[in-house]
Amino acid sequence: MTRPAEDRDSTEFAAPTRAIEELALAGDRRVDLAWALAAFGAFLFLPMTIVVFATPTTLFGLPTLWVYLFGGWLFLICAAALLSSGRGGDGRLERDARVADRSEP
Repeated sequence: MTRPAEDRDSTEFAAPTRAIEELALAGDRRVDLAWALAAFGAFLFLPMTIVVFATPTTLFGLPTLWVYLFGGWLFLICAAALLSSGRGGDGRLERDARVADRSEP
């Protein structure tokens, strides 16, 4: 027979609640980093930034503008891959899935 809600010990729910709060903070950090990466990427490809590299010089035999554009593009792709590398197939962080599995009754 189950006890009424008012008789239950409040410590039963403390551990799962704490784990959920920690997961929310970790998720917030990743969201903040994703927004910062998007803003940085937008800045990289603004015309006022690109015009700095629009010179007739070459770097490794390639026009400087091409090196800048493709290098920036590669950097953004790699940074986004690193930022999302901790995600599992269902969209949750791998650590989140482990904590959620442990907190289930």
